[in-house]
Amino acid sequence: MTEEVAGAQSETKSVEYKYDIAVSFAGEQRLYVEEVVRALNLPKDRVFYDADYRAEMWGEELTEVFTLLYRDEARYVVMFISREYAEKEWCILERRAALRRRMTTKGAYILPIRLDGTKLDEVEGLLGSIGDLDGLREGVAGVTDCLRQKLALALSEAKGGNKDGDDEQKFGQIVHDAAGLTALADERPHSWQWALFGSVLIQRREALGVELKDHALGFAPQSGERITDLPDLVQLVKNSMNDVQQNSFKLVKLVETPAFRAALGEPNDVADDPESILHVAHRVMDHYERFLHLARRVRGVASPSDYVDTLDSCARLSDLPMKGMNQFIDQYARVVAEMPQRLIDAGGENIIEQIALPLNMDNDLLETVLGQLQALIDEANNEDEDY
Repeated sequence: MTEEVAGAQSETKSVEYKYDIAVSFAGEQRLYVEEVVRALNLPKDRVFYDADYRAEMWGEELTEVFTLLYRDEARYVVMFISREYAEKEWCILERRAALRRRMTTKGAYILPIRLDGTKLDEVEGLLGSIGDLDGLREGVAGVTDCLRQKLALALSEAKGGNKDGDDEQKFGQIVHDAAGLTALADERPHSWQWALFGSVLIQRREALGVELKDHALGFAPQSGERITDLPDLVQLVKNSMNDVQQNSFKLVKLVETPAFRAALGEPNDVADDPESILHVAHRVMDHYERFLHLARRVRGVASPSDYVDTLDSCARLSDLPMKGMNQFIDQYARVVAEMPQRLIDAGGENIIEQIALPLNMDNDLLETVLGQLQALIDEANNEDEDY
């Protein structure tokens, strides 16, 4: 079962920069920087991160490439400030190129993120009066949110919005707390439906972090439920298979509702009702949690050791539908993150985005469960014949 959904359009102007963001950092902070770059979910050609351009830079005169890039080709240079960044030669080259551009640019161009106790005025060329972020305090999620908001504002200005006016065009982005949801529902920036719906999906999944890690490990705490004989096992397996299948069918029905369609940009009677979109987003994640809890219930049952493999296989029946839902959530979040740039790049053309929600049963695994169950039944029958 696969559900396809689509929609979103706007009139825009073309962008003038080769990259929206170029990151500048010392190698000691690469892991943090890469987490930020990946969390942004922007297309590769909109972010300059050196690890993504190894082939392009191979054999080039990098002093010339980096001078041009950090001076002229990026909308923003994101500097990850540290003690190492202040001292390393390549960082100094990149910083000097960016500072040259900063002298002729009105407004923000260098976006500093501090990753240790180093102050901006301790770094050659930077002033302590520049607004910065504390990357350790904000974390990757906080830095990513700020970068998305910064890009959304810049892209709306490039589109013709007035930064100081009441008609400034803003774009909805994924938020990670209840206050952000309230702001999206109240302010209703462009594509707010997408951002509101996607934010609920992301927040609800983040709240399940420990349970999802346990699920990946095949672990569940003991529930107190116990099965002691084969009929109990057969009934548990039968109920679990039916429950997983029924949960999938109910979710497909939910996908067909006007509220779900409104969250994907389709104009209809509830497209302007944030409560309907919030409600359907929570119901979608209720189904996600149910898949997780169905597996957790099976794993939490106490049983004879002969039944353990069958119970584990039965618990994994939730894996494929959950994988499909995770793919949907991740792709949906990417669409929201890319929406401002894609609207601008579209130049007034319609954007049609297909997002699949695959909810298939794992037929091979189902056969494995039934085979394991039959083997136990055959073994029990043979023992009865021996007596």
